[in-house]
Amino acid sequence: MYWLKIGCLFSAAALLLGCMATASRGAQDYVGPLELNKNPPSYDHKRVVVKGWLDYGFEKRFLFQSASPEQSNDVNDPSCTSIEVPETLRATATKLNHQYVLIQGLFLSDLAGERVFLGLCNKTGVQVESIKSAS
Repeated sequence: MYWLKIGCLFSAAALLLGCMATASRGAQDYVGPLELNKNPPSYDHKRVVVKGWLDYGFEKRFLFQSASPEQSNDVNDPSCTSIEVPETLRATATKLNHQYVLIQGLFLSDLAGERVFLGLCNKTGVQVESIKSAS
């Protein structure tokens, strides 16, 4: 009987610790462009939620790690990942421009592939499936 009580106590403790770990992970269910660009193969062809500063417009399809007056237009900027916004979400992207957003979509380590794709800040990118304000 004693060992049964000890076993139940340890099981309850393990369950409680597991719930606490899950709750702490749930506080941040997204990654940033820097994290994606640190190790693109680990995210390649996976669904991601990315938080970043949206810079969207003519030949600008950028999601930066943070807002900065000195955003670069350099190719392969590690603080930026490119985005491919479908026609159905372009009005939303325009409305949310120059704000922090959460973008959900498919991450690709080579967004353009064999296509000619103007307006990218990096080879990596997200094919956008949804976009919303991060606030």
